[in-house]
Amino acid sequence: MGKLFKRVRRDDPRWESVPWHMRFRGSTGRWVDQTTDTTDEKKARKKLGAREAEVEAGKFAQGGRARFEDVATHWLDHYSAVRLRSHAENQRNFDNHLKPAFGALALRNIMPGAVRDFASEKIRDGLSPATVRRLLALLRKILNDAVQDGLLAESPFRRVKHHQLPREPKARDYTWFTQEEIAKLLEAAEPLDRPFYATAVYTGLRRGELCGLRWADVDLAAGLVAVSRSYDKPTTKSGEPRQVPMGAKLRAILSAWKANCPPSPDGLVFPSNTPRRLEPDGPLVHAMRDGATVSHRFADLCEAAGVRALPFHSLRHSFSTHFVRTGGDLYRLKAILGHSTITLTERYAHHSPTWARRDVNRLDFQPKPTGVVGLDAVRRDQAKAAGGPKKAAGKPAGKGARKGSKRGRGVGKAVGISGRGRR
Repeated sequence: MGKLFKRVRRDDPRWESVPWHMRFRGSTGRWVDQTTDTTDEKKARKKLGAREAEVEAGKFAQGGRARFEDVATHWLDHYSAVRLRSHAENQRNFDNHLKPAFGALALRNIMPGAVRDFASEKIRDGLSPATVRRLLALLRKILNDAVQDGLLAESPFRRVKHHQLPREPKARDYTWFTQEEIAKLLEAAEPLDRPFYATAVYTGLRRGELCGLRWADVDLAAGLVAVSRSYDKPTTKSGEPRQVPMGAKLRAILSAWKANCPPSPDGLVFPSNTPRRLEPDGPLVHAMRDGATVSHRFADLCEAAGVRALPFHSLRHSFSTHFVRTGGDLYRLKAILGHSTITLTERYAHHSPTWARRDVNRLDFQPKPTGVVGLDAVRRDQAKAAGGPKKAAGKPAGKGARKGSKRGRGVGKAVGISGRGRR
């Protein structure tokens, strides 16, 4: 039978503010002490009963002696590598950040304070709040799965408050090229690169989707591009394939490019410009473009064209912006870009030429006419605001006037000239 206790004496002034602790026998028969996180004795006793029920049902994990490095390595190999597109980033973040900080610790020794200290240290090291939050999200996921697998009784994140972690970064403003800048970029691009950049700005495809595009995915007759993979994954970022329409200009560019495209083993639309060996003794082939190389070459292109040095992803933003500015529909844009929700696409809404025009046209701040009619309207409005129309001031009581008797004044009784009421 478990019991409740506090870590201060009853005559201590802090007695009322200190939370109750519970002591019960775990699955191994040893006593376990845990906080109830409440100063209410009834709620604490209810939590003690729930914990004892978990022990009896075999749902309480006592121990947490497994090392974090072993648990995290198993999670990366059997879950992240199989199910997550971000596995490469997860592995890198574990090796560079989580393993040095928590690798040698037992799961039960990873305390809430250690999590908060880890976040603060990474901020001091110069990492951005967004990067630190991604590290904490990975740590939280590994520990939560350890709880579900019975390796840990409780995740330390349950006692880490939201305000104690780095703030959520504000949404960054996206950047896009003007029509004049796009024309300069395409003019300055090398002949082997020009179709690549033209496809990016005419379709809004991501860098990885362009690198992984194959001629089997391009239907020049129908004017459609089937987007179903990236350069490093067999699926798109959202996990859903999509059809992207081609305009007449892009169809002409790709038709001419198909006749001059360097051959590649996978039939890539945009293979690398320089052939290389995929194996030490293999032949020289035009393989898939590398994402990092594409970004570096685009930076050089911006400098050569004399335009702003924006990232390659700005070509996708440029397509979306000009699509909306010329009257394109947001829901069609969502389908073209492959966004999972319309919320991501709504960032381009204010570029629409009709955006909010009907709403602002309803506003009218012109002064009212100052003629007699206008003054009467103002007086009526003032009277209504004061509680109803005011009675018109009549002539003084006397000959030719009507007035009510003292007994029935204001009741509507008819009176004679003399002021006496009719009987």
